[in-house]
Amino acid sequence: MKAIVLTCDKYMKFADHMIYTYQKLWSSNPFTFRVPYGDYPENLAKYGDKVELIPMDSAKVIHPIETEKGTKQVSLIRDTVLNLLKDLPDEEWIYWCMDDRYLIRIQEEAANDIYNFVINNTESDLLTVLCLRHLKGGYFKSDKFIQEGVKIVTPKKQVVLRETVFSQADTLPDVWSHQFMKVKALRRVFEGFPERPFLGKEMDSFKTTKLVGERPLIVDKNIAVYGESTSRGEITENCAASFKRWGMELPTNMNVSKTYQVIGEIPYQWLGLKITPPPRVKRFLTDVTRWYWRNV
Repeated sequence: MKAIVLTCDKYMKFADHMIYTYQKLWSSNPFTFRVPYGDYPENLAKYGDKVELIPMDSAKVIHPIETEKGTKQVSLIRDTVLNLLKDLPDEEWIYWCMDDRYLIRIQEEAANDIYNFVINNTESDLLTVLCLRHLKGGYFKSDKFIQEGVKIVTPKKQVVLRETVFSQADTLPDVWSHQFMKVKALRRVFEGFPERPFLGKEMDSFKTTKLVGERPLIVDKNIAVYGESTSRGEITENCAASFKRWGMELPTNMNVSKTYQVIGEIPYQWLGLKITPPPRVKRFLTDVTRWYWRNV
C-alpha cells in the first residue's frame, strides 16, 4: 500500500522521523512511503524499497507570501499532493500521513487487521478509516457523531469500526490525521484547494469536500497514539524528546518550544492486564519526558 507523505525539503527531517517511528513501532506495516523531494534526501536511503522518492519540480519552486511577520517562502502544497497521486486509480486505498505527526504507540495486530479490512473491501462508498476515536478538537468524544447501530468487525475481530454522522454531510472530518483513505477522497480534497501558493495553516479553513453518502469510519476505541511534530513554526517538546529517543538529529533551522502535544491514548498492557494510568500518573510521565529532553 502507498503511504502518501506530505512534506517538503525544509521539513524532510520530520518526514524521516515520522517514517522511522512507523518502522520501529509498527514493524510489520504494509506501506511504501511515497515522499516528494526537490533536493535528493540522502537521509531516506536507509529505508531501501520502503520509501519511494518522487522528484517534484514544484518542491523547488518557492513562492513568497506576505504575512504579518514579514515574507515567508512556501512550496506548492496542492500541486505536490496531486502529483503524488497522479498515477493512482480513484478506488485504490492509500495511507495518508503528513510529516507533522508521528507515531508514539500502536496496537500492531489491530492496525494490521484494519489494513486487511480495507484492502479486501469493495464498497465504493467506503471512504476513510481513522485509527483514533478521541481526536483533538472534540470530534467523536461524544456518541452524537456516531451512527447508531452501525458496527463493523474487522476480519480477525481485533477492531470494531463505527460509521460517523458525516456520511450524510458533504465535508470530510479530520482530514489531517494519519488514516487509511481512498485515493479519490484525497484527490478531491486537494483539487478543491485554491490554485495559488498558501501557508500550511490556511488549509484548516479550506473545505474538505466529500460526496453525501460516502462513508468515513472510525475505530470504536483508539488503537494508536500520535504526537504533533511542530506548533507555530517551532518543534514541540514531545517531538524533540522523540528525536532524542531514536538517536536522530534535530533540525537546526527551528527552535524547540515548550508546547507538548500528544493525541489519543491507549491502555498499557502488563501481565495480560490492560492498565489506564490515572491523570496524575499521566502528568508525571509527561514531566519525565520533558526532563529527558532537557537533561539527558
